[in-house]
Amino acid sequence: MQRTRLARALAPAFSAGAATLAATLFIPSAHAQAVAQSIEKIEVTGSNIKRVDAEGPAPVQVITRQEIERSGYSTLADVMRFLPANSALAYEETFTGSFSRGSSGVSLRGLGQRATLTLINGRRMANMPFAQNLQDAFVDLNSIPLAAIERIEVLKDGASAIYGSDALAGVVNIILRKDFVGVEGTAGYGRTQHGDGEETRASLAAGVGDLAKDRFNVIGVVDYLKRDAVWVRDRDWSRTADQSRYQGGTDLRSTLSSPGNYARVPGTNPFPGARLPFASCPADRLAVPPGSVLQCVEDTNQFPTLIPETDRFGFFSRLTWAFSPTLTGFAELGYNKTATFTQLLPFGTPSTQVGPGVARQVNARLPVGNPSNPYTVPVDVRYRFDDVGPRQVDNDVEATRAVAGLKGNWGKWDWESALLYAKSEATQDDVNGIRVSGLLSVIADGSYNFLNPAANSQAVYDRLRVNYQRRGETEIKQWDAKVTGELMEMAHGPLAMAAGFETRKETLLDESDDVLASGDVLGRGSNRAQGSRTLTSGYIEFNVPVLKNLEVQAAGRLDHYSDFGSSTTPKVAFRWTPTKEFLLRGSWAKGFRAPNLVEAGDSAAFAFNTVVDTRRCEINAAYCPAGSVAAIIASGTDLVPEKSTSKNVGFVWDITRDVNLSVDAFDIQQKNIINTEGVQTILDGETANPAYAARVIRTAPDAQDISRGAPGAIVGVLNQFVNLTELRTKGVDLDLRWRLWKGDAGTFTFTSTNSYLHEYETQVVREDPLTDFAGTYGLPRLRSIHSLLWDRGPWATTIAWNHVDSYDASTSAPPGAAKIGNWDTFDLQVSYTGFRNLKLTFGGRNILDRDPPIDLSSGLVPYDFSQHNPRGAYWYAMASYRFR
Repeated sequence: MQRTRLARALAPAFSAGAATLAATLFIPSAHAQAVAQSIEKIEVTGSNIKRVDAEGPAPVQVITRQEIERSGYSTLADVMRFLPANSALAYEETFTGSFSRGSSGVSLRGLGQRATLTLINGRRMANMPFAQNLQDAFVDLNSIPLAAIERIEVLKDGASAIYGSDALAGVVNIILRKDFVGVEGTAGYGRTQHGDGEETRASLAAGVGDLAKDRFNVIGVVDYLKRDAVWVRDRDWSRTADQSRYQGGTDLRSTLSSPGNYARVPGTNPFPGARLPFASCPADRLAVPPGSVLQCVEDTNQFPTLIPETDRFGFFSRLTWAFSPTLTGFAELGYNKTATFTQLLPFGTPSTQVGPGVARQVNARLPVGNPSNPYTVPVDVRYRFDDVGPRQVDNDVEATRAVAGLKGNWGKWDWESALLYAKSEATQDDVNGIRVSGLLSVIADGSYNFLNPAANSQAVYDRLRVNYQRRGETEIKQWDAKVTGELMEMAHGPLAMAAGFETRKETLLDESDDVLASGDVLGRGSNRAQGSRTLTSGYIEFNVPVLKNLEVQAAGRLDHYSDFGSSTTPKVAFRWTPTKEFLLRGSWAKGFRAPNLVEAGDSAAFAFNTVVDTRRCEINAAYCPAGSVAAIIASGTDLVPEKSTSKNVGFVWDITRDVNLSVDAFDIQQKNIINTEGVQTILDGETANPAYAARVIRTAPDAQDISRGAPGAIVGVLNQFVNLTELRTKGVDLDLRWRLWKGDAGTFTFTSTNSYLHEYETQVVREDPLTDFAGTYGLPRLRSIHSLLWDRGPWATTIAWNHVDSYDASTSAPPGAAKIGNWDTFDLQVSYTGFRNLKLTFGGRNILDRDPPIDLSSGLVPYDFSQHNPRGAYWYAMASYRFR
């Protein structure tokens, strides 16, 4: 074959011998064999067997350092964000409702962050301590400094037989820089076209020692990034919570406001109507919310951040020492700290509170005689504590990773063994919370002035305000060893083999302050998780040359976990080159995801859900109001691993010397998906299903309940993690690289990367049939990036078109807003290297300032964070200088 995109991307890894590969086609065969023997074999993600031809049986997309630089992105999360195969359920720091704020992950094929394995140099990292959605364990991309990355290899195929748990949808392998000599400094500045979101970035890389001459190399990289916040109120499409200007939109300004609203207590009638605004409410804030009465409303979009403020520092170093021509030692040390600041809404009341097994409605109910109650009966107040201040959240994540190992060769065999230690620590500090006990006490003694908050004393605020913290830590300790080489010579080439083992210990701790765990913070639940386990894995892989142009990969792996048992995963793949221009490949693989330590350890999270009490409704259908109950989300007791079967088939075709096309179709089936059942589902099945009945916690029935034959009121519902549903997804990836022109005017190259989702069938609940959601909320059928590159002398220009297809909105979207439109953005970059050792770059992302499509089902900030970016046009300049 000619040099495909993958081969070109990995060419530097072949060292000087790679340059002779094409030459072997034009020299006598005996000399060609001698040259070929000098070509270094490398290991490509998807196989442990080293090979000369980089294009193997697995579809691997390589994002080179040059491509990263030409994209203009400043973080790894930004790079992966626009990868077409990274689709639904991929969270990033712009998601203000995140359970792991300030972090970003990858979700290949839309299977979720927990189904994509992220590695550094082929080895694992510690997961983010705070699980996304209280469940998803994932690697935080923000803990990897971009300046340290040499390339990114994205394996878009199931790979549990090679790498173990979590590789159901694929693997993202971050290859860090090595063998660098010299000093290189980079500095950059950028900001949005709106004048906000300023970003400052600086990095320094230094390396010394030529491994071939000096027998050693040391490299160190420092990376710093500071990004200012962008506010919801500063974008026209999100500047107000009044969405009535959009088709199908309504006024979402909150009736939990300051000034507030009086609300009648059931059984009293202090004023006409159910609500009455405070007399101090300004006229422009009086409104009639849909289905309600005249009230004072507040535009809560004036408070929150749209993109958090970020401050990040990262460091990476690597030492390589050649003890002899056949023995090399290596060590890596990495550290990264990310601090993010997010601002949310001030807390308001009424609110449902949850604690250990208890849910309660907390109202600001003013008794008779309270200075803020002008009536002769008690009244409730719907109120937001603007004077206490908006909720502000500081997240700090520190990630440390160290590797030390040896590698060598013995004849035709290569071996490697290393020790790995990785740790991630996270803290989340919340300020301006409202203490429930303090609120009830200042209401009881009348010391808080709802009508004139400016009159409240600091002593009152000290009783009311509470700050609290959540802390988490994950840790990995691992020893691994592997060997790869040639077992024997067969008729059509050597029978290659790789084998190895890993032993690893994983630990998790996630805890909150006692005030949060007790349910004494208004509007907040809590979570707790801890656990540890060990696992031992063994694997073997063969590459069989069946014919001169046909090879078969066969791999198998056994993983034994101390907490749930063992899992065996096989994989078979083939690579057939009927001509030197055409490669056909395919694979069949089993995969698994072990229950993580949140799902299977000692964990409990307290949240609340609005439901109807089905059993009590059956007694009195005329009175069946919805109410909030506590959901105690707990670890499962009989969990088994999630299982998958993935099939891939595709081809790589060098149509001409200038045109390369690859097409790969995928089909993934996933079973035993771990999740929690809906609280309403449990209540609906309480009568008929004893297992559900055992999970509903009720008070003893009172006299009225006994007379009606009704059960007691719900205190809480135990909602454990269980193996629940299944999923099947199919689609096609298409990559095209076309050198359009090469001449005096320069070289023009067109590239196109596309991922098309044909089918995404899953279940909402276990008993449901599979339903296809492709083309619906968060699952656009087509995502693509098209780029035009022009290179001439010292000039390099890139124009990129990013496309996200339209899709149906969530079922919760209002009538008239059922479709979310296409999102097409354009990026531009120009760089110049005409000055000695200096590179100057200027560029912009989303240069036409395209707003994200409006999505009214997303609440106060109407866009889909999983598919679109809210920043707007962003312009930047960079300078890079290399000291030689």
